[in-house]
Amino acid sequence: MDTSPSEDKLYLTPVEAAHLLMVAPVTLRAWAAKGLIAAQITAGGHRRFLRRDLELFAHGRGIKLLDPSAARRTDLRVLIVDDDAGFA
Repeated sequence: MDTSPSEDKLYLTPVEAAHLLMVAPVTLRAWAAKGLIAAQITAGGHRRFLRRDLELFAHGRGIKLLDPSAARRTDLRVLIVDDDAGFA
C-alpha cells in the first residue's frame, strides 16, 4: 500500500503526513493534540494537515521530509549479515 501523497495535494491525511515526516501516525496525532503542529479538523472530526505547515514544522526542527522520488526506487538492496546461516 502506497501512503505517499502526491506532490500537488494541499491537505494531507494523518497517514500521508506521518509518511512524509517518517513517523508513526499516532506520533503525528500526539504532536497535533499538543499544539506542536497545526491541523485542520474536518466536519467529520478528522485531522488534515496543510503541506506547508508540515514543511515549516520539519524545517523548524531539523527534520528532513521523505523525498517522494526516493520512496519509489526499486533498485534498493538489503544485505543480511549473521554468523548463523540459519538466521541469515
